Formats: sequence, C-alpha cells, structure tokens
Amino acid sequence: MGDVADIRHHPDNPAAAPRVRFNYKGKHRYVITLPFAKPIPQEEAATGVRKLLDTLRDSCWSAGFEVLAYCVLPDRFLMVARGEREDADMRAFLRTFRAAASAVLAPAAGRSLWQRKYLERVLRKHELTSTIASGIFREAVKARLAKRVEDYPYLGSFAFPRERSGRVKFWDQEGAGHKERGGEGRGRGAARR
Repeated sequence: MGDVADIRHHPDNPAAAPRVRFNYKGKHRYVITLPFAKPIPQEEAATGVRKLLDTLRDSCWSAGFEVLAYCVLPDRFLMVARGEREDADMRAFLRTFRAAASAVLAPAAGRSLWQRKYLERVLRKHELTSTIASGIFREAVKARLAKRVEDYPYLGSFAFPRERSGRVKFWDQEGAGHKERGGEGRGRGAARR
C-alpha cells in the first residue's frame, strides 16, 4: 500500500502535478443557465424580456462579451456567451448583468429576480455554437411554450440574424459555410472560440 501512495505522489507522475484552476477570463464560450427566483408571470413576459435583453446588451458591451444565443423561459434564462477580449471575465460579466437586471426588473415585480446560484459550462473548441444554441432553443418546445422553435418569441441572438421565418442563422467557428439553427455549418466566425 505504501508503494501505491509513493507512485501517486512521485514528482515524475503527471497525475501528481497540481491542477491549474480555470480563471474564466479570455476569449472562451460558455453555456450559462440563470434560474429566476420565481417564474415570470405570462402577463409580464413581453415587457420584462425586453428590459432583460436591453440590460444584457449593455452588460455585454461593457464587459467584452457577445451573446451568441439566448432563450428566456418562465423559470430560467439560458444563453451561449463568448468573451470578445482577453480581459473578458465571465464571472464579473454575470455579476454585473444580474445586479443590473435585478435593479431594473425586481422592484416592479416586488421580488428577488435571481436564485443565488447559476450553472455554467465552458464550451470546448470542437463544440459547434449552432448545435449548443439549437439545444437551448428546443427548451421552449420541451417546456410546451411553443409547438415549434420558430414560434417562440423570447429566443434569439445578438450576433446572428433572426429571419422573417423565425429561424436564426448561425455561422460556426470551424470553417467556411453556414447552416440554419442546429446545422453543422462552418463560417463567418472562423477561428473564434
């Protein structure tokens, strides 16, 4: 048993090297889920979502982020965001956005806007934005808020156009073509993370 412990802690063993913690800064893409403290009532949805997206747009601009896809559901806010600068700090961006959105929306609602914790995941280079965004968009259909993704009004992108049909066209990071939502296309955002 002592030999096993010696091998695990031996300086030549790469597994023994201390792990470097991810610092959430730089040009990375994230999938972020921000749960609301209480579901947004249907009658408040249109004006609330508009104010939420305006606040998000302002927070993105000041923090150096771009929202590649978003979907506002009654109980949570989903997005794919990308740092556009080396100093883009995802945790600072979310702190700023959540505080600003709370200041704008929580007083009118008479309640706290967000749950204390949120979920985030750093996307790997091989993961296509369109595939991840398509999954986020399908959440509205899974929640039975719309029959088709195109029919749900509270989803979209700050980076890619939404066509008259309701579809969002994505240009993925890996190459030269494009596909509509959920496609494996490649294109305009080449070599970006």
